[in-house]
Amino acid sequence: MTGVFACACERAFPTKAAASGLKQLAGAGRVEIVKDLCSAAGREAIVGKIREHGIDRIVLAGCPAIERAGLPATIAEEAGLPAPHVVFLLLMNAKKGTDAAAAAPGIHRAVSALEAMPGFEARRWKLCQDVLVIGAGPAGLEAARSLAGLGHAVTVIDRSTAATGAAAGAKVPGIEVLSSTTLSAFDGWPGSFQGRLLGPSGPVERTFGAVIAATGLELADGGASPFAPGKIVPLPGLIGHLAGLRLRELPRALAIVLDLEMDEGKASCCEAYRIAVEAQRTCRAAATLLVRDAKVAAMDLNRAYDAAREAGVTVLKYTGAPVIEARDGEVAITARDSVTGEDVRLSCGIAAISPWGLRSPADAHLAGILGLDLDASDRIQDNSSRLLPVATNRRGVFAVGACRGETWLPAVLRDARVAALAAHAFLAPRRMSVDTAHAVVDGDKCVLCLTCVRTCPFKAMGIHEADRRADCRAEACRQCGICAGECPNKAITLPAWSDPIVLGLAAPAARKVRA
Repeated sequence: MTGVFACACERAFPTKAAASGLKQLAGAGRVEIVKDLCSAAGREAIVGKIREHGIDRIVLAGCPAIERAGLPATIAEEAGLPAPHVVFLLLMNAKKGTDAAAAAPGIHRAVSALEAMPGFEARRWKLCQDVLVIGAGPAGLEAARSLAGLGHAVTVIDRSTAATGAAAGAKVPGIEVLSSTTLSAFDGWPGSFQGRLLGPSGPVERTFGAVIAATGLELADGGASPFAPGKIVPLPGLIGHLAGLRLRELPRALAIVLDLEMDEGKASCCEAYRIAVEAQRTCRAAATLLVRDAKVAAMDLNRAYDAAREAGVTVLKYTGAPVIEARDGEVAITARDSVTGEDVRLSCGIAAISPWGLRSPADAHLAGILGLDLDASDRIQDNSSRLLPVATNRRGVFAVGACRGETWLPAVLRDARVAALAAHAFLAPRRMSVDTAHAVVDGDKCVLCLTCVRTCPFKAMGIHEADRRADCRAEACRQCGICAGECPNKAITLPAWSDPIVLGLAAPAARKVRA
């Protein structure tokens, strides 16, 4: 049975008579007028009616507050209905409200679309409470400690022979730290991932409910461009390089360049201020710091910046791309002053370039194994306008720290705790349920071009080896429709969102836009 629940608030219907008139005109199996449908009391009333009368398809009609509150998904979950079987229909006229005669045609179409929708079964599975953390640096261990405190068993792996901070992490009950260990294979679905851990004793298969990647970045070394041996060096090695020079080899002037290819974060700026002061004191040279944007928006940053200026470090804010060349025993730098707009030419004995300002990619191999997308800077990041912290394109997999572009330690630790809480909230229900409304592949049309496999952002599409066609994993599918839109042979459909159903639900809104 299909039921219509219309909100009786004044934003949807101007009078009680208009709302009650809907019962005679809607033509649905059951029509109920609910006062303040988007309130907790209204939601409870709807769920009660659904269970009492055996309603299995629902139209929620009212003002935009219903959709903003996520009411369709909430009611579907509480009533045990497939999410596609609960739809929202906008009934609102900003000037004079909606009368029953105007609302009835839209409700007719919505009811018809719902009745044309096939039935769906729920697929349920238990959520494994173990969590895998990849990387034993500050971000990884902070996330591991937080997860252990929330009652999860945590496995931390790191590819180094002596994982950073591993000893400290191993002392926390519930945390297992495995050094010299990598993730060599990854499969499964949210809440039940199968990972193959490759360590000194060989491969081990483990199941995890969630994964947190905290692997850092692959920084450029001093032997690659734009570095030049002895003259243009990586910033972290500047002090060591100066300490190895003889007295007569010490430079009279040195330069430190930040933001060469991309804007840097607070961490590298703070380190650059400190190194500039120490380098100037070490060799008594005139130090110039070239930066696009001097980060000072934190107490520690502000103090480090002030200390650099008080020590005599010159700060030049530049725009555009500076030219840095090692020639005739000197380093020549040309940069455009962002204030005056004029080119400034510097000559120094040694220049240090921050590797954090170069395009330092995250671990692309690991991202491929996990099925994570990389952004334009080759960092692990959710490609959305909101840039959600710790989120990735794969549900149940989170990323923190330098691998997603954040290097400022206070922010890294904060994001690690956020990732731990996100993983805990994801696993807290202990069971997950999905509707079998996932993408369906027509084997007669599929030519196994793998377009859907490459374009699915949630890694739900795979290959059905027996039938030699693409296949969708319901547990991972988010019903976004990208595979259906990209398939060149139109072999993929979404049963809940076929063309007649979509047109039936969208028709009222389309006419409103044209009007």
